[in-house]
Amino acid sequence: MVEFLGSEKRYAQIMGAHLNHEPELETLFNSFELYDPTSFEMDRILKIEICFEDVHVIPDVKEMILNHVNLHAVSSMGFNLEITSLSANKGKKLKSYAQDRHFKEDEVMVFGDGENDISMFEQFKHSVLIENKNHLFDYPTQYRVSSKEDALAEFLKDYFQIKEA
Repeated sequence: MVEFLGSEKRYAQIMGAHLNHEPELETLFNSFELYDPTSFEMDRILKIEICFEDVHVIPDVKEMILNHVNLHAVSSMGFNLEITSLSANKGKKLKSYAQDRHFKEDEVMVFGDGENDISMFEQFKHSVLIENKNHLFDYPTQYRVSSKEDALAEFLKDYFQIKEA
């Protein structure tokens, strides 16, 4: 079962339990357009999300997707894959944004808790992994923060040496 949401969302959701064969993915990829910011058409799919009932098949499906030209696949929740064009990359976009505004790399700190944040971690040395108890994800970053309440606030107070009055 493939369900395409309204074109204004430019998004496709698929239930992974129904993606048992490569031809089903090929059909889906054929409807996928690479993002071109100069030609934004609302009826093109910019992101596809596959949710899996059986998470053990994710690596095989991801490999199949990554073998497809110009597509990128990451998981943000441990039970899904998000498929985008290679140009839809948080790290590259944030680096471009920072450069356009003349920020130095040392002036940027990125925070993330999942595989979809790796591109930011790779682009910026001040990277903070927020541990997420809902799915297992680990990546070597400069800093780690618990997902417990107020942990990020405490980290930032320590990092910026903010003293309470």
